[in-house]
Amino acid sequence: MTIAKYIALMLFSAFLLAQDGAILPGQKSAIQSLSSAAGFSSADLNTYLVQNYGQTLGGLSRTQGASVIKEFQTGSASKPAAAKQEADLAVASILEAGMKKRFHFRDGSVRDGEILSIEDGTVAIKTGSGTFNIPADQFLSETAEVKNKKGELFKGVVLGETAEEYIIRTSFGDAVVQKKRYSIYETLPRWHPG
Repeated sequence: MTIAKYIALMLFSAFLLAQDGAILPGQKSAIQSLSSAAGFSSADLNTYLVQNYGQTLGGLSRTQGASVIKEFQTGSASKPAAAKQEADLAVASILEAGMKKRFHFRDGSVRDGEILSIEDGTVAIKTGSGTFNIPADQFLSETAEVKNKKGELFKGVVLGETAEEYIIRTSFGDAVVQKKRYSIYETLPRWHPG
């Protein structure tokens, strides 16, 4: 009798652990079909999943996949509102593993974090809230202009920022600009086309 209880416990434990595994191919198919039937484009689905689960379809767990299917079946999944796109918003031209800064996204959200990896157009970013897999086309390009009292100007894509310095990729290479050594007249993080 003790062996039977032990085997039952092991099977139950294996079942529980399996629920947290990667999403099943059948779940992916169901989500794609249900979202399409609900009028979602693939971009709408990606936005919905990132906003609600912090993952793209391939990054969901089985449990999350089951929740998404249920939301579409019950009609509680609502199409994301079209983000207000200004003419000067552009996808980030430079994303590299190890970048550590405040990232801005198309949906208007902002996250401080570090890029862990980039694979197949998906960026793994670690933040204080967890690790997220976000499509690369959701990151906005950020440029800055830093000018000191002498009139020296550093202009380029912001690769990183700490309390002490900016790391800016200029046309001539990467510049590390120490904040305490410069009297910064202006720092203009802005969204720049390309």
